[in-house]
Amino acid sequence: MKTKKNNILRDPVCMRRMNKNKAYAKIKFENGIYYLCCPRCQAEFMQDPKKYVERYKEINV
Repeated sequence: MKTKKNNILRDPVCMRRMNKNKAYAKIKFENGIYYLCCPRCQAEFMQDPKKYVERYKEINV
């Protein structure tokens, strides 16, 4: 059974904390899945995904 804590992540673009089940977008890139909170963050992510993947790794250790 998953706990609520496992569902809380940060958007790699705006750093907003959110429940991954309520994310606006879920994007598969390379070997990971990234959750974004809104259309603006999705567009930013798609412009330079590698930049945000590195940020994601740093904040979701």
